[in-house]
Amino acid sequence: MKKLLTLFTIVTALGTAAFLSGCGDDDNGGNNQAAVQFAPLTQAGLTAQGATYTINIAGQNPQTLTFPDQNHYILKDQTGATIESGTITSATRSADGNTWTVNVTPDQVQGQNGVGGSAVITFTANANGTFTFNRTGAAPQSGTFTVTGLGGTNGGGTNGSTGTTGTTGTTGTTGNPTSGGTTGNTTGNAPASLNGHRVQIQTVTGGAGGQELLTFTSPTAFTSDIGATGTYTYTPNANTAALNLTYGGTHTGEHSELTLNFTSGTAGTFTGNQNFSGSDHATTGNFSIPQ
Repeated sequence: MKKLLTLFTIVTALGTAAFLSGCGDDDNGGNNQAAVQFAPLTQAGLTAQGATYTINIAGQNPQTLTFPDQNHYILKDQTGATIESGTITSATRSADGNTWTVNVTPDQVQGQNGVGGSAVITFTANANGTFTFNRTGAAPQSGTFTVTGLGGTNGGGTNGSTGTTGTTGTTGTTGNPTSGGTTGNTTGNAPASLNGHRVQIQTVTGGAGGQELLTFTSPTAFTSDIGATGTYTYTPNANTAALNLTYGGTHTGEHSELTLNFTSGTAGTFTGNQNFSGSDHATTGNFSIPQ
């Protein structure tokens, strides 16, 4: 039977490899070097909404891990199908700063992995590392990962005390040896999360036409003024974001895959696909986030 990598596997693995070259132990006038800081300094940085972790385990296809917010995760296979989603119950960083241990509880969804555990994520560089995944009742699995979209949330310094996340830039820059900080973010105009927000959609071409008001009631659920409920994923990247909607209720089977282009923090245009009446429809339009 095909083995599926689960998030807790990923998180476990990502944390075990970062015991890096650290403090110098020769007497050098008290100027001992600190370990090189690669891992994000906070749980919010580790689970940045613009980040995508690509997980590789020997004998298995690559899988991708993303975070709708810092307390939830989504794991997908190489086809883009969700194989596990759930809640991060705790995340702790090691004393050397480069290893995160993350405990997770998967959602109990039919057809998806539902067994929890922990993942140890070790950063050996700013954008890659190793992991060990410990799932309850199963043998540990180990592999490697690469990550994009952290956008300057890593520690970055060589002798610095801690890194800091800046407010400008898109990729982040490495701090000097005395401060060890980084600057940068990946948010741009796109908000980090839609949870608790409303989005007014105005279809201009294609699609069903007219307006639709979406209310995002959790990191994964929404309601619509057309009488629908459903689930969604939202992945921001600077001034754009991918918004995928899966409708339920009286609109079960319908879905939309939209690319939002933010011209400001509260408005913009969109392109993508709206599926209704059993067929796909290419669509464009405008949107706003009411205050």
